[in-house]
Amino acid sequence: RSVAEFMSAPTYTAAPEAGLYSLADFFLTHHQRRLPILVKDRLVGLVSRRDVLRGIQEMIRRGALPLPAELRGPSLYPSAADTSPGVIGTRLDD
Repeated sequence: RSVAEFMSAPTYTAAPEAGLYSLADFFLTHHQRRLPILVKDRLVGLVSRRDVLRGIQEMIRRGALPLPAELRGPSLYPSAADTSPGVIGTRLDD
């Protein structure tokens, strides 16, 4: 048996110039984990949901993208150290 029997042909592609926001929107609206990047119908790379998230995270760290208000608090998911006065711990912030 050949791989052709099992592969899924890519129906979506992007160009290297595609913006992070448009790629983020693509990944939010389509059930795909990776997207082939083409130049003149030639595969030049592959971008993943994780790549896009890391790109957005890097923009936030550099100050090129403001941090949303809901993420400016102590923690998105509070831990026992955040909410329990009896817990002794050291907070590690970036």
